Amino acid sequence: MNIPTINIADIIKKKESISQTIPFIDWNNEDMSKYSSAKSKGFTDDDNDFLVGDSGGFLMKMNFIVKDTWRFRETATFYEEHKLYTTLIPDTIITY
Repeated sequence: MNIPTINIADIIKKKESISQTIPFIDWNNEDMSKYSSAKSKGFTDDDNDFLVGDSGGFLMKMNFIVKDTWRFRETATFYEEHKLYTTLIPDTIITY
């Protein structure tokens, strides 16, 4: 039986590489237990998807997998070309 050896330096290097290439990976791996749930702060959150951060803002729990990411390509291309996420004026309140 051929058992592969594990090199700790390679694992650390790979972790650093992952942190640099996958957006939000460090945030996703952060211990979120220090934050209160939105529901415990009096907000309606039936699915328990949100936490309240230190500044009072909402943090969304990333306990899901995103599929069909090709659908985001148009938005990503727009951002790469224009360095903007939208053509709307910043801080504009939109009502439909």
